[in-house]
Amino acid sequence: MFFNAGIKFLAQLNRAVEMHAKHRKAFNDFNNTFPPAAIEKWNQMVIDWDKDATKLNPYEEPSESK
Repeated sequence: MFFNAGIKFLAQLNRAVEMHAKHRKAFNDFNNTFPPAAIEKWNQMVIDWDKDATKLNPYEEPSESK
């Protein structure tokens, strides 16, 4: 029984490694569509928000001002 679990785990691990590579490529392709300055600004917003949740939340879609 342990042997079967090991085989199943190995298959799932291999699939996870494949999917990681696929998702990493998709992320890099998407990320490369933005200017480096925009990426740096975004990264800083995330860092700031992680340290202080009262800062502008970079994960929220901006809403139109009324």
